[in-house]
Amino acid sequence: MILADFHVHSDNSPDGENSVIELCESAINKGLSYLAITDHCEIDTFYKDRYNIGFRQSYIEVKKAVSVFNRQIFVCAGIELGQATVNTDVAESVTRLPYDVVLGSMHCLPGKEDFAFLQYETADVKKLFSDYLYELLRLVNWGGFDILTHLTYPLRYINGEQGYNLKTEDFGDEIELVLKEIIKRGIALEINTSGLRQKIKSTMPDLFCVELYKSLGGEIITLGSDSHKAEDICAGIPQGIELAKLAGFNKYCVYRSRKPEFIAI
Repeated sequence: MILADFHVHSDNSPDGENSVIELCESAINKGLSYLAITDHCEIDTFYKDRYNIGFRQSYIEVKKAVSVFNRQIFVCAGIELGQATVNTDVAESVTRLPYDVVLGSMHCLPGKEDFAFLQYETADVKKLFSDYLYELLRLVNWGGFDILTHLTYPLRYINGEQGYNLKTEDFGDEIELVLKEIIKRGIALEINTSGLRQKIKSTMPDLFCVELYKSLGGEIITLGSDSHKAEDICAGIPQGIELAKLAGFNKYCVYRSRKPEFIAI
């Protein structure tokens, strides 16, 4: 089986632990054929948290790794744009670099902290999740990226950390709007496997969402561990492939020069 991990963070991300070289070495040792380094670039804190410097450093290090490991693994240059709709001009300036892949993410609501840091004791979690899906739809309507990452991200904390039990099925209409729009725009849906090693114990999105995407005519899926350290490279990817098969897919995608290439499962 050809293995690819298309969502990985190096120490050029504030929460990453290992260098690009260390990540590539780990990926090779685990038998991967493709690895995309997709460091964070949060547009809402672009200057405050020095992403204006970090994204260029990440790109330079990845391109060096492409040369070092070119006979052992396909190393792909990527970026994860967070909250791009806060300033689409800045987001578009970042993506002028010749990336292989651009991820689109929504880690927080406008003017709020990351869902990881919210206080949930008195929160209306249903409204929070609905608001997230609304902002996600705005992000997709902008559309300046290739892969929609970790759809249902807030549930990592609402369900996994806080013990609520929101069901994606109860938000099916809102999720369907997002999925229809990514299909229309040719944006891939990521099966993010990080939840399998966290308290939520589920991929993001879950099987319901992936099956819904398939039923709506979606064809482009990718797999990402969302690893922030070398030991987590490829974590959950085989399980993500099995989930894709359950949903009716017989292929998944990698990206080169921002174009999808299909790999048979």
